[in-house]
Amino acid sequence: MLKKRIIPILLLKDDRLWKTSQFNSARDVGYPTTAVRVYESQQADELIIIDITGDESSFLRLVKWIHTLSQEFCAPLTIGGGIRNFTQVQKLFDNGADKILLNSINYTDLTVLDKTASVYGVQAAVVGIDAKRNSPNDEYQLYSNNGKEAQTISLSDHIKKCDQSGAGEFFVQSIELDGKMEGLDLELGQQASAVTQRPVILAGGAGSYSHFEEAFNKTNICGIGCGSIFHFTDSNPLRANAYLLNAGIDIKKV
Repeated sequence: MLKKRIIPILLLKDDRLWKTSQFNSARDVGYPTTAVRVYESQQADELIIIDITGDESSFLRLVKWIHTLSQEFCAPLTIGGGIRNFTQVQKLFDNGADKILLNSINYTDLTVLDKTASVYGVQAAVVGIDAKRNSPNDEYQLYSNNGKEAQTISLSDHIKKCDQSGAGEFFVQSIELDGKMEGLDLELGQQASAVTQRPVILAGGAGSYSHFEEAFNKTNICGIGCGSIFHFTDSNPLRANAYLLNAGIDIKKV
C-alpha cells in the first residue's frame, strides 16, 4: 500500500504567490523563493506549483521560476498551469520539473498526456481535475480553464480515459471548497479513487490536521494537497506528518 502524503500547493502569478477561494478572490501570500525555502526547511516531501495565469505569455515566466525554485527544493516538484503541448512539457522537465500536471489540455488532446507518460514515465504524468456540484444532489461537473469552462464528460469517464492514456496520478480539486478550510470533499475523493488504481490526491478545504485524518480514514485517497492551512495558520508539513503518525496513519516520511 502506498504511504499517504501531505503536499503543499503554491499558486504562481506575476512573480508572486496567491491563494484563491473557490478559484476566485486571490490574495497575495508572498514571494515564491521564500516559500519554497521554508517548505524545504520543514521537510515537505513534495510541492505542487501551478501557474494560475495559464496563458501563453506567462509560460516563459513559469519556466524561469521552476529553474530557480528547483535549486532551492530537493524533493519532487509537480508543475502545471496552461500547458498546451509536449514542447512545453519538455521545457519544464529540462528546467527542473519532476512531474507535469496536465488539466485543460486533456479534454481536447490526450496525446500530450500519452507522450509525457511514454517519454518520462507514468509516474511523471499527473492529471488535474477541477470539479464542483451546482446543487447538492447533482453529479460532479468538471471544469477546465481554471474553473471557468464547464465540460460535459463525467468524472468517472474522464478518469478512465486519462487512465488509459498514461496518467500516473490524479490531482482532484473541489472548486466549491477551495480556500474554505471547512473540510475536504470526501465523496469527491472516494468517487475518483473508485475508478482508478492510480494514486488520487484530493485538494480543496483542508483547514485542520483532523481533516487530514478524516480523509485518510474514510476514503482511499493517497494524498492531500493544501494551501490555506499552511499560508494562514501556524501549521506546517512537519507538524502535520507528526500528527498523522501519532494517529496511526501510514504517512510518507522524507
